[in-house]
Amino acid sequence: MATETVIERSDKGYKFYVRQKDVKNASEGGIKFYTWHIPSDEWAAEANALHPAVVAASREKNAKQMRHLFGEHP
Repeated sequence: MATETVIERSDKGYKFYVRQKDVKNASEGGIKFYTWHIPSDEWAAEANALHPAVVAASREKNAKQMRHLFGEHP
């Protein structure tokens, strides 16, 4: 499953946002983080490249736990 870029630098150079569907900004629960030692735009690109695999691993781990707790369901 393809995902769009999710980590992007804000208009202020000292923070990044994790973009989420149906979340307009941090006041609506969006994730933002500050870093006074901003890695680089390359760091954000690398994190975005890793994102699909991380999401897939998280979903599989979650599914495995649910199967363990509740058994297999059709």
